[in-house]
Amino acid sequence: MVMPTLRQAQRLLARDRILEAAVIEFAERGYGNTTIDDIVGRAGLSRATVYLHFKNRQDIIAAFANENIDEFRELFSSAPLHKGAGPGEIEGWIDRLFDFYDRQRNRIIVYRQAQVADSDVDRMVEQNYLLIIRAVWPKVSGGRRWNGSEKSLRLAKRLRFYIGLTDSACFMAVVAGVVPAALARDELTGLWRSFLAE
Repeated sequence: MVMPTLRQAQRLLARDRILEAAVIEFAERGYGNTTIDDIVGRAGLSRATVYLHFKNRQDIIAAFANENIDEFRELFSSAPLHKGAGPGEIEGWIDRLFDFYDRQRNRIIVYRQAQVADSDVDRMVEQNYLLIIRAVWPKVSGGRRWNGSEKSLRLAKRLRFYIGLTDSACFMAVVAGVVPAALARDELTGLWRSFLAE
């Protein structure tokens, strides 16, 4: 394994400081009320250093997304989304999703705020949903390739809907705490089992 140079290590450290400062500022002030100067002050770095890493707030949100989308996509890729999946398998997968939402709570809150406030971020969210659909397509389509047919399109739209419902339920149960986790788990289990039975 090649070790980073001192300069590369310093750049990575500065980038991490910027991202952590941004999470705190976004959480305290809200995405729409946070400026790059707020992030600069919190990170204790110069404006030039922040702009060396990120052009604007959207770039910072994109960095959050890029750090998290691989794990989120893997959670869906490893999901037991096949006919015959038992409730225990699906519940275990939902618990892993809950754990992800718990660990990424502050970033998810910021991501949601940014999605509402910024159409570019909203488009990025939709692109991430497409990545997840591609990741689970082989399982839910019975191994069929995407062929652009009406049947494939209908399945893709339904899958997007179910992934969105799962995202919302995880957010409400784990991040916002407005729905009991056990209720969300039971409802999501039933939802996915009915989807897989069709």
